[in-house]
Amino acid sequence: ELKRILDGEGLACAATHAPLNRMRDETEAVIEEHETLACSYTAIGGFFPKAEDWSLPLWETFVADFNAVAAKFAGSSVAIGYHNHSHELAPAGGIRPIDLLIEKLDPSVWMEIDTYWIAHGGSDPAAYIDKVAGRIPCVHFKDLTITAKREHKMTEIGDGNLNWPRICTSVRNAGAEWVLVERDS
Repeated sequence: ELKRILDGEGLACAATHAPLNRMRDETEAVIEEHETLACSYTAIGGFFPKAEDWSLPLWETFVADFNAVAAKFAGSSVAIGYHNHSHELAPAGGIRPIDLLIEKLDPSVWMEIDTYWIAHGGSDPAAYIDKVAGRIPCVHFKDLTITAKREHKMTEIGDGNLNWPRICTSVRNAGAEWVLVERDS
C-alpha cells in the first residue's frame, strides 16, 4: 500500500529506520519490505544506553553486535546504517562513541549524519560528513539556533547558526544521494 501511494504521488522512499532487534531477528522480512519499496537504505535511530551504563566496553559490545547484524545483510539489496544524536559525542573511556562507530563499524554500515544533533553535541556537522565520505548515502538536514534563554532549538534551514555553505559542500564531496530535510518540533 505504501509503495502504491509513493508511486501515485511520484515519490520515492529514500531510507527508513528499523529497530535493531527487527534487523537482527527478521532480516529477510526487512529486506523484502525494502525491496517492495525500492528502498536500499535502513538505519537504526541510535543506541541509547542509560547514563549509569555509559562506558567504552558497552559501546564496544554494541559495535560488535551491530557488525553481526550487518553481516546478515551482506550481499542483499539493503544496506544498514546508524543515525546519530548528540549523546554519541559524550566521551566514553576517553573516546567519543561516534568516532568509535565510524572507526569500528563494518565499512558496509553507512552513517546517517544528522546536522542538528552533531551541532547540539558541540561539534562541526561538515567535519563529520567529511569523515564518513563514501559511506553517507543519506544525510539529515536540521538547523540549530539558541534562544534568549540560552537553550538549543531546532529551526528551519537557514534560520539558525549552522554553516550551510560548508555543510552543502561536504555533502556533495561525500557522495550523498539523499538530503532529508527534517523538522522534529
